[in-house]
Amino acid sequence: MKKPTLILAMITFMVSVCQAQLTKKEQKGIEKSIKMYEKKKYEKAINLIEPVVRTYPYSGQLWRNLIEYSYQDYLANGRLVMPGFTVTFEPSGDEEADAESEGLIQQLNALMSMSGQKRQLRFAIREATRYASDEYLGQGDLILRSTFIDTRYPVDTNITTKAKEYYMEAEASFGSRDYNKAADLYNKALGEDPSFYKAALYRGDSYYLLKEYERAAPIFKEAADRFPDLLEPQKYYVDALMNMGEWEKAKDATVEGILRYPGIGMFSRLSSCADNLEKDFDRKWVPRECEVNRMEDRSKYFNASPDTVYPEYWNYYKEALEEVKKFSNKEGVLEKNSVTDYFTIEAYAWDYMLEKADDGIEALEVARQMKEKGQLEPYVLISLFHYDLYDQYKFYVTQKKDEATAYINSLIE
Repeated sequence: MKKPTLILAMITFMVSVCQAQLTKKEQKGIEKSIKMYEKKKYEKAINLIEPVVRTYPYSGQLWRNLIEYSYQDYLANGRLVMPGFTVTFEPSGDEEADAESEGLIQQLNALMSMSGQKRQLRFAIREATRYASDEYLGQGDLILRSTFIDTRYPVDTNITTKAKEYYMEAEASFGSRDYNKAADLYNKALGEDPSFYKAALYRGDSYYLLKEYERAAPIFKEAADRFPDLLEPQKYYVDALMNMGEWEKAKDATVEGILRYPGIGMFSRLSSCADNLEKDFDRKWVPRECEVNRMEDRSKYFNASPDTVYPEYWNYYKEALEEVKKFSNKEGVLEKNSVTDYFTIEAYAWDYMLEKADDGIEALEVARQMKEKGQLEPYVLISLFHYDLYDQYKFYVTQKKDEATAYINSLIE
């Protein structure tokens, strides 16, 4: 549980839907990619498997391997492109031109602060979670969150020296599986510095691995309350409750976790809670056949989807962005305006698409039902959550927490 390994297990590819569909050339490409992976030639492995993934974009199994190759390449070679180097510009006095230049400079600096391997990793997971949402991608979703979301909320930036010393001793004990001693040492670290996030989290984890879930649960709960923007302690709290058989409490804690970050893992836990409470769960997820609307076009500077063709009705989704762009901040949150009452570009874009698209399109049927119930915004931001929607999602659940909570609970019947 603690510090979960992010190395994804390799899978046998000749399974499931791909078994009957793969051509001999595709099978050879996959086999060669595995060999390149085993030789730690990750870039070659990526280049070999990516065309196959593109042919079968709804296969979570294939995406999982592309993510694994990308992750290992990032770990092995993901150094900064131009560390410590930034681009600046001199304002011209033209307000519109200067604003455009400033946005461009920000994008270029972001590009130079991120290695090609890190961009490839993010690209692979972003695309995977657009097309598929199943157990094969849970670990990839975890990588995306821990690498690109959790880092927005820095912790343990000013820990005392003595607390660090106890923590390092605790790590050594944890590594040798002496969890009782580790818990005691993590506790000593907390005694020196009560704000020590990792010490608190891993103290709970020590008891969890000793199967002392009743002791672990309140520790995780305290850490979750202290760090409300981070999912990890809340997720651990849910796991402890599930192991205690406290399914109703686990369900409520899972809903709270989804309000922090609606990742695949949390929806999987909600499904388990529903099963054990003898209820049905339906996330109502559907694949997303074009990229998420974003205020800034980063395709020139970041890996972008090669997709150029998607079902015609998605053109309305794209078109909607231009209708409300002037009312939006850079995160896609809308100010009050005369066009829509929705909080976010995403909700408005779906509404616009539903209005313009023909009736009877199966892929839009659930969205139409949600609109009729007055639940379109929580549906597209929660059930259809994607990494690119995080800022819009965060704003929505902050402003409409009760509404969001009620919607998540409605997924269990």
